[in-house]
Amino acid sequence: MPRDFSSAAPTASTRTPGSRRAGCRPTRSAACRFPSTCSSSISMPGSRIACLLAALVSAPAWADQPWESAELGWLIRSEAPPLASERTLRAPEAFARIQADGNDVQPQPAQGEAARLLDAAARQDVPTVKALLEGGVGPNARDYWGDSPLMAAVRQDNVELVQILLDAGADTEARWRGYTPLALTAIKGNLPATRLLLRAGANPNRANVEGDAPLHAAIRKGHADIVSALAASHPDFRRYDRDGRTPLALATTMGQYAIADTLVDAGAPLEAGDKYAHTPLWLAYTYNDFKMVRLLLKHGADAAGLPGPLPEEAIE
Repeated sequence: MPRDFSSAAPTASTRTPGSRRAGCRPTRSAACRFPSTCSSSISMPGSRIACLLAALVSAPAWADQPWESAELGWLIRSEAPPLASERTLRAPEAFARIQADGNDVQPQPAQGEAARLLDAAARQDVPTVKALLEGGVGPNARDYWGDSPLMAAVRQDNVELVQILLDAGADTEARWRGYTPLALTAIKGNLPATRLLLRAGANPNRANVEGDAPLHAAIRKGHADIVSALAASHPDFRRYDRDGRTPLALATTMGQYAIADTLVDAGAPLEAGDKYAHTPLWLAYTYNDFKMVRLLLKHGADAAGLPGPLPEEAIE
């Protein structure tokens, strides 16, 4: 038997939140607005979705009827989503690091003569580069990806072009994909270009995108001559690499004996090891690298605090 909708239904003020009833939600009019569609024949008793779909079917019949905001409250979010400008996608300290590193400014793509300079440097066209620089084109043109004429010259190991651009005032700290020109020469092992950049004032302590300073990068690659040039430029010998090791600790764990000797002679502290306060001597001992142990002891490393006694082969 069809349900009788003529009887009074609970009003909006007497409804219990969360209560379920077959058919539509009761309204302030004390009667269901759609008695013909919201009946017990609906297979999902109390379903808002079923009632809404049924109501939409008969839309022409109630399209002109006024609606009250209270009746639509269950369809509307209680709170609007935050604006895009109010959302914080990264921690504030991450933005601070980016700004301090100089990467918060979007480079303007080179156009006109500046674009010609970039192209000439990429092609190693030295005469054209000279002509453009003498004609007043700035040496620090950047493309959309941050590439510069100096980085193009460094990538191609063109020392002559590096010298020309540095003489014209090229920025030695302009990054390309997270690397400065000095960081790239340290990785590539280009000693003449490294010396030119250091004489031009390149910062030997500026880390690359991986967290290594140029000195760390040169040690990883085993470029002893680059290490010597960088060590003579008074770098921070206590600076950690991406794994938390000082240059001397890195050379110790990699078995770079000549490089370790160079670092100590240049002033690298014997007690500065890794972020866990392990000294280079401790690291060499735990690696069973007694040749490195002897080298460090020869330079005056303190054997106190080692996890065990020194074997004979380490002190002979």
